[in-house]
Amino acid sequence: MVSFVLLTGCGVTQSPSATVGPAGPAGAPGLIFLNAYTATLQYVPTDVVTYQGSSYVALATSTGVAPVGATASATDWAVLAQAGATGAPGAVGAVGAAGPQGIPGLSGAQGPAGSPGTAGAQGAVGVAGAQGVQGPVGPIGLTLQSSYLPNQQYAARDVVLYQGSSYVALAANMGVAPLGAAMSGVNWAVLAQAGATGATGLQGPAGLTGAMGPQGPQGAAGPQGMMGLPGATGAMGPQGLMGLQGSTGAMGAIGQQGTPGVAGAQGTQGPAGAAGAQGSQGVAGSQGPTGATGATGPAGPSGTSAVSYLQNRKLGVQGDSFSALFNNAWQNVVTSRTGMTLAVQEAHPGKRFDTAFECWSNPAVGGMLGPFTASHNLSGTGGTCAQATFGISDGTLFADSLANVDLEVIELGTNDQSTTLGQLGDATNSGTYYGNMRWVVENYLNAKPTLRVVMVTLQFNNFASAATNQQYADATVAYGNSIGIPVINMFKLGGVNAISSPVLLRDGAHPSDFAFANFYGPVIAQQLQTLF
Repeated sequence: MVSFVLLTGCGVTQSPSATVGPAGPAGAPGLIFLNAYTATLQYVPTDVVTYQGSSYVALATSTGVAPVGATASATDWAVLAQAGATGAPGAVGAVGAAGPQGIPGLSGAQGPAGSPGTAGAQGAVGVAGAQGVQGPVGPIGLTLQSSYLPNQQYAARDVVLYQGSSYVALAANMGVAPLGAAMSGVNWAVLAQAGATGATGLQGPAGLTGAMGPQGPQGAAGPQGMMGLPGATGAMGPQGLMGLQGSTGAMGAIGQQGTPGVAGAQGTQGPAGAAGAQGSQGVAGSQGPTGATGATGPAGPSGTSAVSYLQNRKLGVQGDSFSALFNNAWQNVVTSRTGMTLAVQEAHPGKRFDTAFECWSNPAVGGMLGPFTASHNLSGTGGTCAQATFGISDGTLFADSLANVDLEVIELGTNDQSTTLGQLGDATNSGTYYGNMRWVVENYLNAKPTLRVVMVTLQFNNFASAATNQQYADATVAYGNSIGIPVINMFKLGGVNAISSPVLLRDGAHPSDFAFANFYGPVIAQQLQTLF
């Protein structure tokens, strides 16, 4: 129990002749007792409550903050009077007087229901109610846009289908494929994940053979491929076994006997006649016993084995989504066919020549590269540099990242077709396609002059017209020729065109799994083997 004592002031009789002094300063606010603490009340400083046997004074304005417990705070309450310890039990009191008569007990349980009465007559139809109030406008719905197209502009809340799943756009974007979340988490979110592949159904009956279609028109002749370098002359093969002797032809029929002539005088000895025809082959005799095996001759000298330059070399890749996605599809083909090892890769979707080095302290185009920044957020993808690369550690200098690379493949250009083309000789900070290529390639050659650099052009795609595709591929070839580095022209050699693209491209830009394994990867591998 907390007790309070109220002290009243003592009256002082003022002498008639006394002078009244000045008023003293205002005293501190008094405490206001508000009984037991209630969670729904607002308390202000100097309010006093009781709680769990103690009294507390409020230090700050609060609501729902108990003086003690999980929400208690030393800045909201202070103990005014602590509850006393529990006293010793008192003596047992005398037996009290009998209590008053108790209240009546509860009513008994409800009895069983009676039989249903006869249904009443149908009531009259009521008057129609008044029109209800217009409801609030619902949230903005989703807009289905069918299958994803890389060259279509999408707005927030657009829904597309991609590789069996559906995705909703989180922000306006174009050319950023909705691949799960790894590379486009700020642009797309999964709306419905593709279900697992169902069990194979029973074999249906064979359909009837359709009529043969008409002969299609002959396709246009493809461009002449570049002539490969002459291969080395192979070693002469071993002497073949001697063939079996042919059978002798049948003997001609004997002519009829002529009539004997009159015996002439003995003539001079004539010249010897020609040899008669050989007689027919006699029956072969039985096989004689096999002779003893002769001693083995000495072994000849071992020939030298031809070893490709690419065998056991370290490969580096600078690329866009062709290299970053699809589980290193073309890189695996190249390494398996050439014997190289993929050592360093720096690739992410949407990459262009002018953004090729943004992980190196994000320099301006034409500027100097800084250390590798693993935490940098890549433009247009939502990922970081650490997610888009391997073989490079945070803080590494660009030249040091190439120490373990023998050959660098630069696969870029697909996303650059909206960049001004410019011309050969443009400065590295000009912002043109030619200038941006020069900036990227010169950084590699200056960082490691002994590095082999190979550029790979864009291939046919629906990001732009075929004429624009070819214009940028030709520009890449022209730049490579101008500085003496090889260029693999995938627009001419990749096998994709307006006719084959529906089969070989999965989304109008990227090769299908079949195309990566049978066109894109093998072409790059074969060209590298020809070059080196």
